[in-house]
Amino acid sequence: MYLAEAEKEDKELTEAWKGEADSILVFTGLFSATVAAFIIESYKNLSPSSGDTTVTLLAQISQQLAGVPYETLPQNLTAARNASFKPTNSAVRVNVLWFLSLVLSLTSALSATLLQQWARRYLELTQHRGAPHKRARIRAYVFDGVQGTNMYRAVEAMPLLLHISVFLFLAGLVDFLFPINDTVAFYILGYISAFISVYAILTVLPNLVLNCPYRTPLSGFAWRISQVSALAILLLIRQIEGSLYEMSSSLWHRTNRAWQASGPQPAKWRETLESQIRTRRKRLTDGMRRSVMRCATGAPWKVDARALHWTLTVLDEDNEIEDFVARMPGFFESPTVPDATSAILALMDTPPDRSDPILGSRIHELLETCRPGISPLLDDARRNRLHVCLKSLWYCGRGYNQPSYSAPLPSYVRSVFAVPEMILQIRAEEDVSVRLIGRCFESLLAKKLAQDVIDHPRRYSRAGAGIFVTQAELLCLSTLLDATSKDVIDWLEHRGTISLANIVSLATSEAELLVAGSVPSEALDVLQKTIDILVTELPHPSADLSGDLAVKFCQLYSKVDNAWGTIWLKYQLRPIHERLLGANSVYSSAWSQMQGSRDSHQWGADADLWTGHYVASDVTDVVSEHRRVVSNQIDIQPTGRPQPLDDGSLSSNASVVSLFQPPTIRTAVSATVPLEDPETELIPLASHEQVEAETATFVELPLESSTIIHHGSGEALGDLVEMTAVRDNGRP
Repeated sequence: MYLAEAEKEDKELTEAWKGEADSILVFTGLFSATVAAFIIESYKNLSPSSGDTTVTLLAQISQQLAGVPYETLPQNLTAARNASFKPTNSAVRVNVLWFLSLVLSLTSALSATLLQQWARRYLELTQHRGAPHKRARIRAYVFDGVQGTNMYRAVEAMPLLLHISVFLFLAGLVDFLFPINDTVAFYILGYISAFISVYAILTVLPNLVLNCPYRTPLSGFAWRISQVSALAILLLIRQIEGSLYEMSSSLWHRTNRAWQASGPQPAKWRETLESQIRTRRKRLTDGMRRSVMRCATGAPWKVDARALHWTLTVLDEDNEIEDFVARMPGFFESPTVPDATSAILALMDTPPDRSDPILGSRIHELLETCRPGISPLLDDARRNRLHVCLKSLWYCGRGYNQPSYSAPLPSYVRSVFAVPEMILQIRAEEDVSVRLIGRCFESLLAKKLAQDVIDHPRRYSRAGAGIFVTQAELLCLSTLLDATSKDVIDWLEHRGTISLANIVSLATSEAELLVAGSVPSEALDVLQKTIDILVTELPHPSADLSGDLAVKFCQLYSKVDNAWGTIWLKYQLRPIHERLLGANSVYSSAWSQMQGSRDSHQWGADADLWTGHYVASDVTDVVSEHRRVVSNQIDIQPTGRPQPLDDGSLSSNASVVSLFQPPTIRTAVSATVPLEDPETELIPLASHEQVEAETATFVELPLESSTIIHHGSGEALGDLVEMTAVRDNGRP
């Protein structure tokens, strides 16, 4: 494993070195030829010119012909010969700059050649044939040498030499042009000044914007200078502040006595100062590259949204889009993404430059290929694609109902996924998991849409007292909740009532499957999370409930109360039941009528203890239910119905099974204790002395032999116990 990863790293490293060297060699060759051409013309200014000597002699001859006395001629000739030549200061500066530029350019070319040789030698040493363990040690040893000698900085210094060479040449060019023509020199100087300004900005910009791709060989040096300067300034401020802290604190407390507990104090901004000092020290220690990586991990969610948007733009095939959508739940649940929900939901909204959202439209296109009868896919592939799309849409629906999301439901989502056509297509699906996940998504849409109608009223025709709703919204809510438009309007007028109707519609639609325990685990998990979201908004106790809605909720609560497969749903619905019972007259009346109807049944036709089904009184029925319980927990199992006592009377009771933590007390205690109200009263754990009840429930060990034990047995029980309710001739 080490050699495989090291080989990839070495290949990338050496290719980067070779690419750097090749670019330097190409540019250096062209640049050195240019500098040499200018030097050929400039170096002549450093020595006397033969043309100047000829001009001097001709001047002397002209003086002779003009009648200059002969006796003065030798003195003039001698003075001309003895006069020493001195080049101008401009010529000296130009040649110094250009010759230095040429030398640095050649040095950079030589360094690039050496770098190519170093890269080849590094590969020869690290990829030497031999035993794997020897190769690994050789590679580790050579790589330590690369890091220990700071070869990375040497590679970065090579382009720096070339850049310095270019600046020296430009400086000499300006100095060369001024003695010749000022106008040309000023034009060239203006352009060079602008170029140097841009170069300086590119050098400093990575210090201000860490994800800026622009940088120069001097950026690393500028980074260290800026961090050291900022750290020095912060330390100076802290020292000055420390000396003035006592005085400023005293002044603050005298002038802000009423705000001492809640208002800002001088010590608060000291924490900010210390945080900035720690940040600067960390950046100075990590360097520019690690600081960029560190900031990338804490980047805002918009970075992820843009990355996902780009990914969707390059995906064309439906299979590719399906694979992307299938990965959305994992992205939602990722702990490493700061705000995955906002990143995804941003792609479900229509941007200003598009007519439809890129993610929402792609999911809608996939759903169009899942229509039964016209789908080009095989049935299994069609169901799988539909499952993937609805699961991802459910995560989006959950995001829309988070407290942090205050914006209304996007218009595209409302007009495409909340229309009756899409709703009926989902409900007609035969696959239980797909249908239930789709209905959960519908329920979340209904909750968000109703919340938007209540909290974000629009200027449309008045539909109710204080509620403004469009016909399209009313049609969507009616279809989602299986209700009439009049009922929806009535529910919208009372906060929380629409959520109650939503819960009833969702749970009642699949109640038989829930009671029978036929719901797949994935769909059941989605349903539980959906109910958790829906029950966050409880109806007001005095809400004007319709009789039909109250009866439906009573029926739902009664049904889940009599089935072990929905015990989780009972505990989720119990707060609503307790909130309405007694405080809401409509609900209390409906519940009382239902309880009276249940009490009118004879014991022989009473509901079964676990499933709620009615059985004949002359039939012996044994129903078993396996439940995994933690060995140190108490599992309370209310029967939810009256049971006959020895005298023929009825009494509500609940089974209590206690498994004590082994090995301290390796005993299983099971008893039936009477309850005044199994819905609200706490059930005390029966002690060993209280277990001597006549109606003791048996606990069957999951052993190969059918051993039946009573309370007080010394046999150890596992976490998995089988609780069996036996009814013989109508007696439990």
